Amino acid sequence: MAELEIPEGVQAFNFWTIIIMGRLWDEFPRPQSFHTGYGTPPAVHVTGDTAREGTAIGPTGSDQTEIFVHTLAWLLAERFVSGKVNDGRNHFNNITLTTRGFTVLNQIPHSVAPPGKPLGTQMREAAGTQLAGAAARILLESMLTPFRSP
Repeated sequence: MAELEIPEGVQAFNFWTIIIMGRLWDEFPRPQSFHTGYGTPPAVHVTGDTAREGTAIGPTGSDQTEIFVHTLAWLLAERFVSGKVNDGRNHFNNITLTTRGFTVLNQIPHSVAPPGKPLGTQMREAAGTQLAGAAARILLESMLTPFRSP
């Protein structure tokens, strides 16, 4: 079977999903706030304290911050995370993992991980070493697993 070619937009979405979910996993149960636009070039910032600007995360630039906004909006719409959105300013407040988000993070794709290592741990490790390609395949595999026929 030929390997599926992953479009650039999906790769960027997967990268941001890994960054977002990894941060929420690490900081749980403390909600996190994400926002864009500070600095030149624009960057994504995250903080556990809404009164502070936060720490810049991930790649910078308006194209990256736009993909980040769409990614987090999708994660909220699909209920992998919960929180509040201020669309006019690209602020996402009180973001935390949902039960559905935890379910995804705790599933272990048998084809890519040794038993006993949660997907959340793999994602955090991949984000830490910036192996986005490998992490994207892990995320894609885990998200497709429920839709495969036996």
